Amino acid sequence: METRYRQLPWPVEIPLHTLIIPPDSEMEKYGLDYSLRDKIASRIGYFDPVSGKGDNFDWNLYTTPEWGAAGLSEDDVVAIYSYNLDLRLDGNRAPLVLGLHSAFYGLLNGGEHFGMPETTVASRQNVLKRFITYALSKPQVRFVSHQDLMEWMQDPEPLTCAQPPSGNRMRFTLKVTPSRIKVNNGKQNGGPCCKCRA
Repeated sequence: METRYRQLPWPVEIPLHTLIIPPDSEMEKYGLDYSLRDKIASRIGYFDPVSGKGDNFDWNLYTTPEWGAAGLSEDDVVAIYSYNLDLRLDGNRAPLVLGLHSAFYGLLNGGEHFGMPETTVASRQNVLKRFITYALSKPQVRFVSHQDLMEWMQDPEPLTCAQPPSGNRMRFTLKVTPSRIKVNNGKQNGGPCCKCRA
């Protein structure tokens, strides 16, 4: 941790919030024709399908139910991430931080990971590609580093409709190719950060 953060008068921790599993009434919007809450409830005994509160680590989403996790598919996880982004954009716009293990998105000793029955390395990579593409389709979304987030938290200022992305609130550009994701640290795009509503 950098020295300047050690001197803050409050603890420095970027939280991982609970992810809310989309309710049945929202599933069609996210491309699913089944109850994701029921699917998870049938696999994880402690999951409450009424509140829909789920785990925010990819291990808990992808790993086999025999090991205590949900064993979800690519489409399931994209729906969960997209729904949670939409909740934040429609609510208090709190940062959405996802718990990701980089090892799950590459081969393990040259092969697939064991214990992840509904996904492959390629499909887990595709989750990230699809979610990043979805997120960047919303002009008010920013992808920032943890350092940029910490600096913003020292003097938080909400974005307004008239405020273009700038400084540590920069927007990143995304180039998706079939084989990889490339995110470039972007300059100001000159456009408004959100669509003003009349």
